[in-house]
Amino acid sequence: MSGDPGSKSEHFRQELLAGLERFLTLFGRILLRLGVGYGEFTVIARRAFAAGGARSLGLESPADDPERVAALTGLTTEDIAAAMIVDKKPGDDHSLFSPLSTILHFWHHDQDYTDLDKKPRELPIEGEAPSFDALAQRVGGGAATEQLLTDLEEWGCVERTEDGRLRVLTDCFTISQPGRHFAHVVTRSMTDLSRTLLHNMEQPDKDQRWMQRFVWTDRLLARDVSQFRELAVRQGRYSTDMLDEWLAGHEADTDYPHCNMLHRAGVGVYYFEVENDGDGD
Repeated sequence: MSGDPGSKSEHFRQELLAGLERFLTLFGRILLRLGVGYGEFTVIARRAFAAGGARSLGLESPADDPERVAALTGLTTEDIAAAMIVDKKPGDDHSLFSPLSTILHFWHHDQDYTDLDKKPRELPIEGEAPSFDALAQRVGGGAATEQLLTDLEEWGCVERTEDGRLRVLTDCFTISQPGRHFAHVVTRSMTDLSRTLLHNMEQPDKDQRWMQRFVWTDRLLARDVSQFRELAVRQGRYSTDMLDEWLAGHEADTDYPHCNMLHRAGVGVYYFEVENDGDGD
């Protein structure tokens, strides 16, 4: 895209895109730890831009005016039509999985690699199907069998038996097995923060904007970092405990009949610390 590199608008755009790349580098690492590959991410990104474009134009759905949505987002009308297909979710389409996730999926669901009880078989490393090498050659995306096996062993997804065969330990690829609660916290946190940012951008009345506080410095001496970290933990815990107690005293009963009158509200507090490691400013 052409533009005067010295203009304020172009500088803002470059700064925004650079910040987006830093964010996506970090968030991409989170997604990879949760077993989400690039294919699944791109499908969701396409849907998100289509839906976000429609909402920005005051439309209920991208299908209401795909040409306008395409003009706003840069998606083609074909992209928008594909984004509207809802008969298969990204997580149900194994063709979008990363090679490691695809191997685990087929190992658990393909009849050649499961026994009569539909449980995954213990596989020899080499040889004709059913073997790990045959499975890797079939669905490993062209990656070397040895590297795929090394990665799956390193992340605790498979183990070797005493007779040298391979036993699969998990049906999906995640690093460190963070569990459902962690994934829930990640998605809720990012969604809630984005909702606050968008609300404040779109709300012309300053008095109706939501609280959005952000304090930081780029010039904190290394000797003072631990002291600030302890202060942030102490004050953050005090504030959130007080707010949590208030919310607990005002929650509606679980059998409250008027669900349309219930709102989800809260406050998120987090601490951050950046060294010059390339991940942040």
